Amino acid sequence: LQCLIHTTELGDFFLEGGADTIKTNKRTSLTRSLSDLFKQLLGPNASSSYTPRDFLNCISSWDRRFCGGRQHDCQEFLHSLLDGLQTECNRIKDKPKYKELDDKGTEEEQANVAWEYHKSWQDSIIDDIFGGLLQSTVECSRCHRRSHCFDTFLDLSISLPLKTSRSSHDEVSIHDCLKMFTDTETLDSREQYRCESCKSQQPSTKKLSIYRFPKILILHLKRFAASSTGSSFRLSRSSSMSKDTTYVHFEREGLDLSRYCSPSARSSSGDCKPIYDLYGVSNHMGSLGGGHYTAAVANNNGQWHNFNDSHVSPMSSAAEASSREAYVLFYRLAGT
Repeated sequence: LQCLIHTTELGDFFLEGGADTIKTNKRTSLTRSLSDLFKQLLGPNASSSYTPRDFLNCISSWDRRFCGGRQHDCQEFLHSLLDGLQTECNRIKDKPKYKELDDKGTEEEQANVAWEYHKSWQDSIIDDIFGGLLQSTVECSRCHRRSHCFDTFLDLSISLPLKTSRSSHDEVSIHDCLKMFTDTETLDSREQYRCESCKSQQPSTKKLSIYRFPKILILHLKRFAASSTGSSFRLSRSSSMSKDTTYVHFEREGLDLSRYCSPSARSSSGDCKPIYDLYGVSNHMGSLGGGHYTAAVANNNGQWHNFNDSHVSPMSSAAEASSREAYVLFYRLAGT
């Protein structure tokens, strides 16, 4: 929540009365409840600290998983919240009929069709701020025909490289994670692609890339994964979930995503390069059995603070934001 509250673009919407234009049920509206929270913390009569009970009750009504006072994953909470805001703030009232998108035309033409089709269904302040477009390209290994698919995203979940594939077992960089996310993979026999040129199932490769990069980029570090040892949360007789506490190095300024973007990639904010500056980090301390969240956030003056429940303390620099607990990273497109 602290990272979202320090997302200036979202704050401007709420503090300038954007929620008042949304027609929703006043009692259960996530948009109005979050707007009240922004005003409590950023408005002219802001409190030094505030317990968001009304907001918790509201999101518990929206998503029953958050009832009962139990602990939950902050990325699941973020997904649920953004999904709810996206639904409530949708500017589209009369949605078109559903249609399947084909792979005719150039990559750029297909991407534009996919984006415009999404916007004909879903167009909101959330899409304006966080919305991006991911490109999946499958290539036939026999005739090299390429097929493209485009999907929208509000955040990206990226895995940490396996320890056996790292140069160092103790630390990785954000670029190691992004490279793994966009590396070409060979599809196995169960996933073979039916090539339209060969008219049959063929061995193929798949590659992800960013086609449209958003104003605000949220990167979720997938620290929880199946393993043969770890917590008592069992997935099967031979596996469990454990937390990877590897130190992840990430740029505070000038994170360049060019190498992970499609050659014809474009920005949601005009003619910008995909270069981002960090402004927020959500940290998770603990394990699956129990944990605690804190946030490291930069204000509009570039000053960093650590938020730990009702306690706020200054940080000497953004370098302190890097840690083994860093879990969700919030980046702003440079120059916007």
